[in-house]
Amino acid sequence: MPLFFLKRRPVIPPAESNVIPESLRDSGLMALWYLVYRLNGELERARRYDRPLSVIVGEQAALPGEQPSPGALSAASAAARTITRSTDFAGWIGHGRILVVLPETPAAEAEVVASRWRNELWLRTHTRGGAKWRTEVIGDPSVYATAEDLIAAASRLLEQRVVG
Repeated sequence: MPLFFLKRRPVIPPAESNVIPESLRDSGLMALWYLVYRLNGELERARRYDRPLSVIVGEQAALPGEQPSPGALSAASAAARTITRSTDFAGWIGHGRILVVLPETPAAEAEVVASRWRNELWLRTHTRGGAKWRTEVIGDPSVYATAEDLIAAASRLLEQRVVG
């Protein structure tokens, strides 16, 4: 009787956001799977101890359908490392977007960090025309059940801002 090996399809297809682009491999950004793991832990901690937690999501302000330049993404990840503390972390969430998690940071302070991030990025890229970077802040992410819900909401915020 012959043996048959069935190749099973993965339940969740691998997303492009799970793979960090080659140009960002040494950027210090987390891959999506690890970002979700760490963010779920921070969400749980913020809920348990009733502590502030803020999230900044950013993307290069490009035309609809246009891919962000790898140079601008590298500059954005370097700028994020420059303006954040050692307890903060950032990750690649795909589609040219970076998510920065700021534990123990109220929304008002996160707005200041987002502004510093945009300014730092402009300083790093102004000789090449200055990449415009669009950011949104979520000041109370603990209302989201999971990290995946939070990342989806952050992406929707950026998309609404482009349309609106």
